[in-house]
Amino acid sequence: MLTAAFFDTTQQNVLTADPTNIAFSVQTGEARVRGFEFEARGSVTRELEIVGGYSKYDPRVTKSNDGFVGNYLVNTALEQASLWAKYTWYDGPVAGLGIGGGVRYVGESFGDAANTILIPDYALFDATISFDFKYLRPDLKGWSAQINATNLTNRYYVASCVTSFAYCGLGAARTVLGTVKYAWN
Repeated sequence: MLTAAFFDTTQQNVLTADPTNIAFSVQTGEARVRGFEFEARGSVTRELEIVGGYSKYDPRVTKSNDGFVGNYLVNTALEQASLWAKYTWYDGPVAGLGIGGGVRYVGESFGDAANTILIPDYALFDATISFDFKYLRPDLKGWSAQINATNLTNRYYVASCVTSFAYCGLGAARTVLGTVKYAWN
């Protein structure tokens, strides 16, 4: 399956500085985002699924009381991409086992309205392992377990900023989450 989207959206009533008191904001600003997104997903074989996507954005301030018209929107990545693959065994001694992995890329963004703080791009690697218990015994149909790990390399990266580096937030460290679930079918 292939999907693509081209867009040109405008948001009105965005907060901008109040011309009579810069300590306050008024809803008279405007922002526009143009770009495209593309995604491809499918099964290469019965066992192997692949999903990949790419997005490119041009997020701009189009109306502002504080002189930032034409600047990029704060904390909006200029491009993003991802690629994910999962292999699941349906036959043999490991039937029901699935393993997967992928990469997520987030492009550069700006951490302030003046576009003086550049937040660097980063790539994160993720993985999963899952098991469908119905392949062990038919009476366990509906039960499954999964372990997901994000940011496998425990990369240190800046996820977003408010107004300056003193107010930037770091991205999530390596995270491992296990789940067991039952689905009624």
